[in-house]
Amino acid sequence: AGTKAIVSEVERLFPNARVARFDTDNAKADRFDQNYAAIKDGQVDILVGTQLLAKGLDLPKLSTLGVLLADTSLYMPDFSAEERTFQLITQVLGRIGRGHVAGRAVIQTYHPDHPVIQAAIDKDYQKFYEAEIASRQQFVFPPFCYLLKLTARRATIKSAESAATKLKADIESAGHKVRVEGPAPAFYERFQNKFQWQLVVKAKNRQELLNVIDALPANWSYDIDPLDLL
Repeated sequence: AGTKAIVSEVERLFPNARVARFDTDNAKADRFDQNYAAIKDGQVDILVGTQLLAKGLDLPKLSTLGVLLADTSLYMPDFSAEERTFQLITQVLGRIGRGHVAGRAVIQTYHPDHPVIQAAIDKDYQKFYEAEIASRQQFVFPPFCYLLKLTARRATIKSAESAATKLKADIESAGHKVRVEGPAPAFYERFQNKFQWQLVVKAKNRQELLNVIDALPANWSYDIDPLDLL
């Protein structure tokens, strides 16, 4: 829905409340850091915002917290999706229960029984870690390998796919001790009016990835040790 739509609904439900919205669309003067003192003093009744509101804030008067669609990030097509979801819910729950006032949290999700969401709510890091590390080992993701993301950006889908297919064949025929996955369209398939296709290269030895980078054609971009594959 977006934060603007949420603010409209909040203002309809609570017409007398002082509502403030904080996201990347805010002008500089309206950004959260410029208004932190007023918010901390209680001059705002309801905050609506993106993930920036979860990051290490101490709001003494905060008593009720809502997370909308908490599982949105859980189903992103990326190896770090469950880790990011656990981290975000854990961070945002840390905004309440700090001893200032009695607090409660409402987590909205289509999958309330999902192990990641349950572990975050229960603050059970060990349970989350054991499940996550087993999954990463099974599907060969960090820390069980090193990653290299390669991206071709071309004027047409066909040319992007062809470039990715050719590079995969070149890498595999060069004798590198790597595993190449793809090609596939990037998560953000279009960027600056061009189409993006990706290869994901995995290796047990990071030097093998550096060797692949050294041999890349000039019109390819790369990200070694990426935090995500989106």
